[in-house]
Amino acid sequence: MSPVNYNREQVLALAPDESSRKAGEGLATTRKWSNLGIDDRSLWGECQGSGSRPYQTCIDLAEPAFKCTCPSRKFPCKHGLGLLLLCVNEPSAIQQGESPEWVLAWLEKRFESKEKKERKVKEGPTSVDIEAQAKRQAKRHANIEDGLAELDRWLSDRIRQGLAKVQSESYEFWDGMAARMVDAQAPGMARMIRACASIASSGENWQERLLERLSIIHLAVQAYGRLASLSPELQSEVKQVMGLTVNQDDILASEGVADIWQVMGQSIELEDKLKVKRSWLRGGKTNKWAMVLNFAYGNQPLDVSLMPGTYILAEIAYFPSTTPMRALVKKRDGEPLAGPLSPVYATADDALNDYASAKASNPWLEIFPFAIENLSPQVVNGSFCLRDTAGNLFKTKIDRLNKLRLLAVSGGKPVSVFGEWDGELLRPLSIDTGGRYFGLEAGGKQ
Repeated sequence: MSPVNYNREQVLALAPDESSRKAGEGLATTRKWSNLGIDDRSLWGECQGSGSRPYQTCIDLAEPAFKCTCPSRKFPCKHGLGLLLLCVNEPSAIQQGESPEWVLAWLEKRFESKEKKERKVKEGPTSVDIEAQAKRQAKRHANIEDGLAELDRWLSDRIRQGLAKVQSESYEFWDGMAARMVDAQAPGMARMIRACASIASSGENWQERLLERLSIIHLAVQAYGRLASLSPELQSEVKQVMGLTVNQDDILASEGVADIWQVMGQSIELEDKLKVKRSWLRGGKTNKWAMVLNFAYGNQPLDVSLMPGTYILAEIAYFPSTTPMRALVKKRDGEPLAGPLSPVYATADDALNDYASAKASNPWLEIFPFAIENLSPQVVNGSFCLRDTAGNLFKTKIDRLNKLRLLAVSGGKPVSVFGEWDGELLRPLSIDTGGRYFGLEAGGKQ
């Protein structure tokens, strides 16, 4: 039995790209390693590279977190993946022992950093910080109001001239107003406007889709102008639509929700040079959804502490919202445990009813988590779909590699599927067949 609670697929799901996945598998053999060891908290080993000194690799099993002395900027690197895979594949090759000094030093540094962060949250901001923050917020509010007034006129012109003319406009037509929103410090609105550029060339019924998108943008403009009259939850929602950040220390200081959370699946998207990772959690007792966002710019690594297909005992703190889902992990205890995917909905109708309720509360809701049992892969009119037991069809947003993985694992038979629903398409992120979890590639091009 493996001393860690992961399977091969879960470890490979941590790979930052396909080349790291393959390289990690190639290193999952004892002949590549020396000084292997494991204890209750950590796993370590030394891997001989091209240099004279071997690379020292260690893993904090409580999250997991990785550390390696190799020069790779990928995270986790191939050595971290290889070491964890070796522990899963050949557990008898790694003996229990005492952590060497270099492992203890890294763990101690992590512990001190965690304590410092928790202490900062407990102490809260000083009066000087609060005053300076209020001034910054007032200035930004004025900038946003000026920008939105211009956007409102621009939207009125679009509708007055008719949508037919929009189809002949270039990308710069949309990007110009999006850039104005960036100048007005409303990057969330800029992203929504840029998304309109591709709708006009998206095929049949593009007019309805574009009108819906412009209406949602207009609704956000009007809502921000009446911010004071809205509920605190809706105020927070509108601010997040604008792209206003929320102080994470304030979120962590709020009351959390303790539960055993399953990491249902993850997706990664690239916005310019910014990588955005969504990790979806589901509470076993509370039946609550939680979405943890992680950002990385350029070559910076994304956080891998939430492993798909595992259960964690944790306390989750939610951002204020009419449909609370975005959250932070406030506190977690013990190592993650592997387990099967837990379906939430029996049919598409059940899932869509929950989505409709959430959309009614939050019109800016862009994606919603679906975990449905007994979905069968089918090709209908050239489109790859998933059919439930009632005969309902979900069109999917899936790349070729993930399509092949889904077909190979399911064998064309019904499986439990978790994914993101955007109102039209379902993006599968993980599947379960016979009680075994399989994560799909998180960041593949669609």
